[in-house]
Amino acid sequence: MQTKGVAGRVFTARSLAVDAAAGTMSAAARDELIDLIDPLVRHDRASSTHLARTLEVHLRNGCSATRSAQALHIGRQSLYQRLDRVREVLGFDPTDPEMYASILLAFSALRADGAGALAPV
Repeated sequence: MQTKGVAGRVFTARSLAVDAAAGTMSAAARDELIDLIDPLVRHDRASSTHLARTLEVHLRNGCSATRSAQALHIGRQSLYQRLDRVREVLGFDPTDPEMYASILLAFSALRADGAGALAPV
């Protein structure tokens, strides 16, 4: 199931369910998740970059460089450079299968927390 969202974006039922689940978490649980991506969000705010959005789009596209680059309207080489910078800022590889779900949930928790840093992707 898909539904139209903000600015004509299409959301899947799965992505909406993850956002809804994050909204039901305790503030402490949301904060713990947000801490995973907080360095990236702070970096984006300080440097006017889009690394957090790049990471979320990449994860939501199954880590496909081709689909992610298309969704972001950038070349694949630019995507690779951004992802290298994401790893530097975070200090770990957020595309690691063991981190994948937690990072996606962290983005949903950030939105649920009302931080407003990112629009749904």
